[in-house]
Amino acid sequence: MSTVMTMKQKQGAESREKILDAAVGLIFERGYSGTTISALCKRSGLLVSSVYHHFGSKDGVLAAVVKRESERFFTELPRWDDFPGEDVVLRFRSFMEAVGSAIHEDPKFFRILVTLSMEPADISDETIDSIRRVREGGRHYLDESISAMVEAVHSSHDPVEISSFCLAVLEGSAIGRRIEPGVLVHDLVFRQLATAAIALASAPEDD
Repeated sequence: MSTVMTMKQKQGAESREKILDAAVGLIFERGYSGTTISALCKRSGLLVSSVYHHFGSKDGVLAAVVKRESERFFTELPRWDDFPGEDVVLRFRSFMEAVGSAIHEDPKFFRILVTLSMEPADISDETIDSIRRVREGGRHYLDESISAMVEAVHSSHDPVEISSFCLAVLEGSAIGRRIEPGVLVHDLVFRQLATAAIALASAPEDD
């Protein structure tokens, strides 16, 4: 009996992943509006009932895509602790360049976020909430390294403001890469962003 249940669970997990993989491809090709239940079924080869069983709705699928891809994305990124050394500013530059290289290897997650975010009039609150949680996770990911860098340059600037600035630049560059593929290179963007963040931290605060 337990073997049968295990097989069913395995088949269910495989079906779930097929639907999510199909959704990723459709998001790239057609955006939020074009990622319909019928298109998901055709692409995945599964029945409508399977989609609703696993996710409840189209928006449940998209929220699950954002969750799965964000977990993969953040797991594969370098950690601040992986960059030891007494020169914190140099560590920060190396860290940011390593992040840029990691994203350059697999920019899929950024493409998903940008594609979904560019349809705010149609996108559901459920999916928007998922994107907001991921953005907050991205800012928190940068907070540790930026806080250390801000302290190293004896700055009174709020590290959260600099993290938010960095995130906004990265989102803008993701849109730019979608419009003009090949013009913006992740490695260069992150090197420039590290320089800008250090300059912001080092600059006197406005009165």
